[in-house]
Amino acid sequence: MQMTEKQKVRYLYGLRERQFSNYVKSATKQKNANPAQSLFARLETRLDNIVYRLGFAKTRRHARQLVSHGHIYVNQRKIRIPSYPVREGDRVYVREGSQAKPEFQNLENTLQKQKVPAWITLDVKKKEGTMSGKPILDEKAEILFNLTSVIEFYSR
Repeated sequence: MQMTEKQKVRYLYGLRERQFSNYVKSATKQKNANPAQSLFARLETRLDNIVYRLGFAKTRRHARQLVSHGHIYVNQRKIRIPSYPVREGDRVYVREGSQAKPEFQNLENTLQKQKVPAWITLDVKKKEGTMSGKPILDEKAEILFNLTSVIEFYSR
């Protein structure tokens, strides 16, 4: 069961085994922190996941491709690393030159329908989002997996 949960999380976020195990190790090493909460925060604050959550991409894989092709800027800097950790207060937006591309033609209509988490603010007119808080793992969060069992799997 623990391995199944681990695989679900890995596939959902599009991570390889080594990268995911490094995330788990760093989450368990933090002192005075819930490892599951820490792991959730690290996974959710990846740039490709933020792009997906903002609605710039339909899937996380598509978001990863948009980031690696240079369509996404963070604080006026082109970031091509999908695993880039977005921090509180960072501004994420689509590059002006890329907004004319077919992927972004109906972006404004899509963004108006988009539901973003409480820790992200979305400005539809500017086509940008800001990370206004930290992701919190709670009962209200729509997660399809059990991160505690993932932590237990790696603690063997």
